[in-house]
Amino acid sequence: MIRRRSGYVSNPPGSGGGGAATQYLEVSDGTEIASSGRVTDAADNGIAMVLPDGTGAAVTANGLSSLYGGCWWDLGGTLKGSIQFAMEWVGSAIAQTHVVAAVWRSGSDPTSIQDIEDAGAHYLQILTNSTTKTSTFLKEGTAAMANINSENKAGSERIHYSCHTDDNQIGAHSSLHEHGSTSTDRVDSTNTAATSGNWYCALLYGAQAAVSGSDKTITLKMRGGMPL
Repeated sequence: MIRRRSGYVSNPPGSGGGGAATQYLEVSDGTEIASSGRVTDAADNGIAMVLPDGTGAAVTANGLSSLYGGCWWDLGGTLKGSIQFAMEWVGSAIAQTHVVAAVWRSGSDPTSIQDIEDAGAHYLQILTNSTTKTSTFLKEGTAAMANINSENKAGSERIHYSCHTDDNQIGAHSSLHEHGSTSTDRVDSTNTAATSGNWYCALLYGAQAAVSGSDKTITLKMRGGMPL
């Protein structure tokens, strides 16, 4: 289970939820998945995710399992309420990439991204185009990921994600994308049965187009708050 430390805090009832300035997720508290040492803690609470030169584009029709890699965190089995994330680019968004924040419940730790998909995860997909204009999507389970930028928002700064949970299900989820001087929100009311096991979250990533010429490094800060 993720440790309670300055990098990430599970909030006791009545403490006002999550998202305080010190509540950053750290790779050292989680477990990398699929990306073989290319997801690391970076300076100033960042998480750096490298797409090596030659990485192929994610086959979005295949869903989450087509992503390159990432990191997951075990949140324990007692969460009740909204799981919250706030993701902020370090520097700026990187062109032609996918970034995903996912929440799910399972009786066992994932050993592949396919396991996360098969567990019925609810997730936020962040997609950038060739000029780093950014779109957001809310998805569930084995659904195909988006591969067309429908928002194309310039000046992406941060994206907030909230996913409701209780003893029996992963409930509605929503996002708020801050870009320039305005924002775009999304809501999806889908409920997915989830009656037992531990709660998990993951930060995943992949290429929207083949990486050619040099590595790409996506760096962001990810704050979180988890209700007990």
